[in-house]
Amino acid sequence: QRDWLYDGLTQSNADWKIIGSSVVFNRAYERIFRVGMQQLQHIAFPFGGSVMSGTVLGSQMSYNWVGFPEDHSPLLDAADAGLLPNTVVVSGDSHSSVLDDGTNAGLPEMNASGWASNDEGYLNYYVDYYGALLGQPSVIDSMWNHGGNGVDNQNFTDSYGVIEVFGRDSMRMCIYDELGQQLACMTILHSTFTGNAPAAVRPTENLFRLLYPNPAKDRLRVLLNPDLVPERGDCLLFTDLAGREIRRIELGAPSPSPYDISLEGLPAGSYIVSYVGTSRRESRQFLIAR
Repeated sequence: QRDWLYDGLTQSNADWKIIGSSVVFNRAYERIFRVGMQQLQHIAFPFGGSVMSGTVLGSQMSYNWVGFPEDHSPLLDAADAGLLPNTVVVSGDSHSSVLDDGTNAGLPEMNASGWASNDEGYLNYYVDYYGALLGQPSVIDSMWNHGGNGVDNQNFTDSYGVIEVFGRDSMRMCIYDELGQQLACMTILHSTFTGNAPAAVRPTENLFRLLYPNPAKDRLRVLLNPDLVPERGDCLLFTDLAGREIRRIELGAPSPSPYDISLEGLPAGSYIVSYVGTSRRESRQFLIAR
């Protein structure tokens, strides 16, 4: 099976090659396995509502690709050698939805596995929490560099992945939560990309990165696209569904990340937050539930 997969990928002339995997491909999972078995082996700690040891955590990583190096390594070596252009991985089973452009994973990977798991993103959150205590790098810096739920946020709602293919121009992968808000996106350019594709088929970046928690109670955190530079006069406008203005926040440059918004005094219900600028505007809906 390993040889069949390797030969099929290296010999294929397809514009895009997608490896569908029921478990995580990301080679950075080896770090969780190593930390669990070496640094936390006999230590009990709370994790996702239960208590486990490092041995249990490490063993739960061993059935992913990193637990089968004789199968994993040839693909990683081929990718590092440039023999697998335009190859991406779509995987599952991590109870989270996350993205990496290949920097950490070895190949560009979308892991989207929790549409009904009810506990999405906790692994990423706890790896960051305990990793910081052990001097380990953050998830976004070392595992999933384009983010997702539980990565630099506490959005643990159910989520799903969407793939858009723009011919031999690019492929766009995005993660959305059950409320329709975008958690993360990345664009993978085809190896023959020239930059001359019609504008109508080019993906665009959103102004918002994430609102969380959503539904909210007393506070809402607003993350904007990290590449966004607010212009003079840009603001965040909060309205109810009838369009009545509730709050307005003037944006400065550089923008704080995230904006921490108090919801005190607002009744439960649906609201709209809009990025309003002289040349651009985008809106997202959020809920207050108490």
